[in-house]
Amino acid sequence: QQCADGTVQLTPLYDIGPMYLDRELITRTCDWRLPEGGITDDWNVILERLALDDDIKVEVAVALKAFGEEHLPKLAQELRMRDADADIVEACKTAIGFQITKLQAIAHHATPTP
Repeated sequence: QQCADGTVQLTPLYDIGPMYLDRELITRTCDWRLPEGGITDDWNVILERLALDDDIKVEVAVALKAFGEEHLPKLAQELRMRDADADIVEACKTAIGFQITKLQAIAHHATPTP
């Protein structure tokens, strides 16, 4: 999350429960708001806008991309192994796939400037 003072920090992971099943329609979303208005889910744009040294940005990009390639594809199976309801796992597969695609699209060409 990005705080009002510009600080970027991790947000807590409360749960991976099916908030879409809540009768009051209380859902959680995560949006990266752009200063010029609008939102983006493009990790390349998000990483570019972080107030970090270029070397750190590259490290973050590599780690996020690896997470999308190595860990997220196993999430549905991991949920099944932990006895998550089959209908919940099935309902989340599209969102998991979307996140995998977004993370895999992180450019490796993001290299530090000399």
